[in-house]
Amino acid sequence: MADVKVELKAEAAPAAEPSDLADVKVEVKDEAKPAAEPSDLEVKIFEQVEYYFGDANIRRDKFMKQTLDENDGWMPIDTLLKFNRLKKLSEANEVIAAALRKSSTGLLEVAEDGSKVRRSPLLPVPEWSDVVKKDTNRRTVYVKGFPLTSKLEE
Repeated sequence: MADVKVELKAEAAPAAEPSDLADVKVEVKDEAKPAAEPSDLEVKIFEQVEYYFGDANIRRDKFMKQTLDENDGWMPIDTLLKFNRLKKLSEANEVIAAALRKSSTGLLEVAEDGSKVRRSPLLPVPEWSDVVKKDTNRRTVYVKGFPLTSKLEE
């Protein structure tokens, strides 16, 4: 939450009646410090979690769908930390929650207590219709022939 400073300035006489308060000015100054840029680790964390909650993954991931259904759309961060790619980045709930709060995409919401995350209700998962399936297949590329020593990150 931002720090806000409120200053009241009265331009009426010191013994002003309540009806004279029309001359009172309220000045609000936002003294919040600019949010720090996310670190490289934080960017990796929120990009990974945004992938999990992204349109392409969330429609097909049965475990995610089931867990979200069981928790009113929320995913406990403890559960996310069972995902190997995220666990390699950090195993601390607080680090994950702090990183997710720094994302600027608006895709995710973190619970106030930092224990769980959900996809923003303002960005619902699009319907998986025949048109969407065809469009997805049209944009899908199958590639093979990479050396066995290659890593996904490369």
